[in-house]
Amino acid sequence: MDDEAEEPATLATAEPVATATPEAPPAGVREDGAACSKGSECKSGVCEGVGCEPDKGKCMAKDRPCTGAKMQLCDCAGQTITAEKASCPGVTYKYPGPCK
Repeated sequence: MDDEAEEPATLATAEPVATATPEAPPAGVREDGAACSKGSECKSGVCEGVGCEPDKGKCMAKDRPCTGAKMQLCDCAGQTITAEKASCPGVTYKYPGPCK
């Protein structure tokens, strides 16, 4: 009889499985002037312009001068919103004016 103790069996640890990700740039890396769909894609945090399709907006500087009176816009969710300054709506939108 063998007096040597057997080593306990160990379970192999599973390696994490990588998941596929879309080929979009990481959030917050797009420069001012670049196409965007939402503010989180832009370094400035601001994506604005007419159009609700992907990349129809444009990354804009947060601290740029804005002019004009308040302006109603129909946003991409179909809700009428008011931009504080007409030249800086701060969002992408379907069209200027209230939603129909």
